Amino acid sequence: MAVTAHYLMTREGRLILRNRLVAFRHIKGSHTGDHLADIFFRVLQELKVLDRVSACDSMILCQANSGYFRSE
Repeated sequence: MAVTAHYLMTREGRLILRNRLVAFRHIKGSHTGDHLADIFFRVLQELKVLDRVSACDSMILCQANSGYFRSE
């Protein structure tokens, strides 16, 4: 699984869209949505950016309501 970060920065008064590969994980076992979500959340926790990622609020809520999300 490759996780990329997309962000904006300013240079000389202009917005510039940037992106970086921030994680690459080999996935062992099945590639189910639950398994991929677990790995993705672990990566976000490792990077300490879980609270800064757009769209995570709804994903966390969805995971929490299913009883699946585990905080470590």
